[in-house]
Amino acid sequence: MITSEKPVYAPGEVDFDTLDETPEDYRRMLRTLIGKQYVGEIAACEMFARAAYHLPEPGRKAALVHTADEEAGHVEMMDALARKVGLDVDAWLARRRPGGSHFLGSEEDVTDWIEVSVFKHLIDRCGRVWLWSMRNSSFKPYGAVIGPILRDEARHGQDGAEEVVRLCEAGNREAVQERVDYWFPRGLQLLGKPGSEGNRTAYRYGLKLHDSDEEMAKWIGEIKPPLEQAGVALPTPQRVREHGVDLAGVSW
Repeated sequence: MITSEKPVYAPGEVDFDTLDETPEDYRRMLRTLIGKQYVGEIAACEMFARAAYHLPEPGRKAALVHTADEEAGHVEMMDALARKVGLDVDAWLARRRPGGSHFLGSEEDVTDWIEVSVFKHLIDRCGRVWLWSMRNSSFKPYGAVIGPILRDEARHGQDGAEEVVRLCEAGNREAVQERVDYWFPRGLQLLGKPGSEGNRTAYRYGLKLHDSDEEMAKWIGEIKPPLEQAGVALPTPQRVREHGVDLAGVSW
């Protein structure tokens, strides 16, 4: 947890017309954060769209298309912001992994509803918590974009939580547990390493309000109650550490 430093810039203090007056490492970190979110929004959009292609049920297909459409709206907002802050968008896009492989680490599509539901409950909420840490960013245009995205991601996560409970009540608890065991360590990894130099730089300039351990604790606090209701357990800290995740004292 980063507590000893006071941010150089207050929330909303920097705008497009004053961005060039900030230090280079401020601008570099801003582009890094925006780029990370940009490729994540693209990957989520593509993953949900591809899942809709594979799932035959009309209701589920329609729900996934709607989610993919909202993620596409996030992509549009992030694309405009990325270009305005001088991010080399073409280079970022050339380096990114397509679709679900951004999250899965392989070229495979997500093809079943249980996977989609656990992903929405865990990873959509994980993305929302990461953005929550930047909700009052010192870069005013970023804060303005984050608000609408947070509202969408909150709904996606809630949809996932409700569906996870329904799936377990319908006899799919073992399959849900298997997906939670897979996605939980990956969610922690997405939140980053507590106390890292990147976190310190982002906090120092007011681009983030919280370190990764605080984000981890908030995320776990949000995802755990619905899982307990469904009779599903989170992997133990020992098992998570076997994936190379630095928990920095976070427990559950």
